Amino acid sequence: MKKFDYITPPNDFLQIPIRFLSTLIVKRISKTNITPNQLTISRGLMYIVVLFLFALGDYRSLIIAFILFQIGEVLDHVDGDLARHKNMTSKMGELLDCMLDIFGSQASNLFGLCVAIGVYRHTDDIKIFYVFFAIVLGRLIWTEFRDPFFQWHEKQKKVDGHAGRDMGSYLESTMISSRAKLKRRLARIFLTILSWQNQLILWGALFYYPIERYLHINPLFWAMVIIALLNHFLWIVACISGFSRAFKVDKKL
Repeated sequence: MKKFDYITPPNDFLQIPIRFLSTLIVKRISKTNITPNQLTISRGLMYIVVLFLFALGDYRSLIIAFILFQIGEVLDHVDGDLARHKNMTSKMGELLDCMLDIFGSQASNLFGLCVAIGVYRHTDDIKIFYVFFAIVLGRLIWTEFRDPFFQWHEKQKKVDGHAGRDMGSYLESTMISSRAKLKRRLARIFLTILSWQNQLILWGALFYYPIERYLHINPLFWAMVIIALLNHFLWIVACISGFSRAFKVDKKL
């Protein structure tokens, strides 16, 4: 059986269907006048609609938001693959793609805020904003700690063209020093979960009604709680790994 020729090989099992679709789409549109930046801008417009729908918070809006976001997730890979395939990578496209990822899909930014607003509109439970603040705080502490404790900039300085570096590969480079203490497979699974945090929210949105009705829990609220815990776990691991390496180095002196 002939191996499928991906334009960009998937980093994990969750990327396989998206990279597969992306490769098929790029091969279909590569001879057209469509540019990677046009696809990126289209995805940005789609994310604006998605954020608005999440802020509404009703079940119909959540389903539509889920569908549009997943389409945008595919486009996120298509623009980068098209840029590589047609040799049209650009710094402007890379920065635009990065900005959309931060604002449109990060739970610590506008995406998470709109989810929190939607949950509050539906439940009148102000605790969702405390959870959102916990996510933002965890992300902020992590970004402050990652350089001095992981020195990730020495591990990986290259950026992957138009599409940039996704969260999975970014986390893989930052956590490389802790791999010695963790089983490789378990570490890989954990990195995959971290890199696809927003999918916890998206699938919670898709199954919001049945989960709330039959289990009597709010899946979006608890998805945000899990993401908050994951974000704080990152800087805790950073501290443990950093001090552990520092202790070993000082001991040799």
